Amino acid sequence: NGGLEIINTTPRGMNHCYELLEVVRDNPRYFVQHLSVEQTFDNEGNRIISEEQIDDARKMGMSEEMVQQEFMVSFEVGNIGAYFTREYAAIEREGRILVFGVNPSLPLHTCSDLGGTDATAMVLYQIEGAFINIVGCIHDSGQGLKWYLEQADAFRIAHKCRWGNHWMPHDVGQKHQGWEHTESRIMQARKAGWLLMTTPKVNFEDGIESLRYILPKMRIHKHNCAILLRAIREYQREYDEQRACYKSKPLDNWATHIVDALRYLGVNYRRLYDNPSSPIKYTTSL
Repeated sequence: NGGLEIINTTPRGMNHCYELLEVVRDNPRYFVQHLSVEQTFDNEGNRIISEEQIDDARKMGMSEEMVQQEFMVSFEVGNIGAYFTREYAAIEREGRILVFGVNPSLPLHTCSDLGGTDATAMVLYQIEGAFINIVGCIHDSGQGLKWYLEQADAFRIAHKCRWGNHWMPHDVGQKHQGWEHTESRIMQARKAGWLLMTTPKVNFEDGIESLRYILPKMRIHKHNCAILLRAIREYQREYDEQRACYKSKPLDNWATHIVDALRYLGVNYRRLYDNPSSPIKYTTSL
């Protein structure tokens, strides 16, 4: 509408602000400055914030990560309170975010977290030797289960793969407000030719550790999984303002469903691939 947008902010990990900065940094239609306190001066040439003031902030309890984020304006510091900062840094450092082809000779598996009227995520992956190749991520809201199945099947056909396993949450058999009301999600999937398998119910902390276990094994498609990469970076603990500490549960935001789908992948991978000699016991028949 011809208006002017002014964005003044400090980083919080490589979130949407970082992505916007990278898009407009070299665009001549935008004025962009990315300055730390070491580059910010008053009219007399004096630093606006001195080293003494930064040291005072440290003495008052500000962490070094927060100092780097707020004073040095560093995007390299992980999102404060994020679960997987070290693991994501390792994925980047080891070059496991890349563009690679889907292998048509390997089965294509899915792990999903199904919402109702909330966002839903489906992660598509292949097991290739010691690696878990994350080749796609379908994420949306306000869609029925049939839509996700159709999107996934179109991906499979385009890459000439055969289906492997389809892992769902332990409560997939329940009817859910916002989904098709007359049938459970299992029946919806059966009519579409999908045989769903339930992920064993484990507590949240064990699920997080299962995901941490498989993250070093992941190779992630840079373009197909851009939103998944962002979700791993931004998945964080909820902060308790009154107690001035992080809660034991995650912040319920857009990244939750994507990371939950990855948690189910971690739980099933450890169960099926780390114990190949152990019999698989299914408590629920779908």
